Amino acid sequence: MSTQAVHRLKLLFYLLPVVGLAPAVWNLFTNASRSRSERDLSRSVITITGLWLVMYVLFGSLAQQESLALPALAVNSVMTSAYFVLQLWLMLRLWRGQSLKLPGVAQLSRRLP
Repeated sequence: MSTQAVHRLKLLFYLLPVVGLAPAVWNLFTNASRSRSERDLSRSVITITGLWLVMYVLFGSLAQQESLALPALAVNSVMTSAYFVLQLWLMLRLWRGQSLKLPGVAQLSRRLP
């Protein structure tokens, strides 16, 4: 396997929903990689997953109230589905060799170390 194929597989692993957060955090905070594209992707994955996790917990706690249970669960399921679709879309873009930069996420992720 070529080094480019191994690098692409490594980046695809970062984009696995929920599971890819751990290697992305490890890569970013231990400086395991010298590759700028890998660090940028790690920052984006941490930002996207962090935003999804905050929304998931927020709407999950709102679902505990009887009057807000159904709308909160509906929004929670839409947010989770959108998160998974976004990660799959980014995987497809990576496979095709296209840019992985997302508007808004790039600005937020630049604030990570």
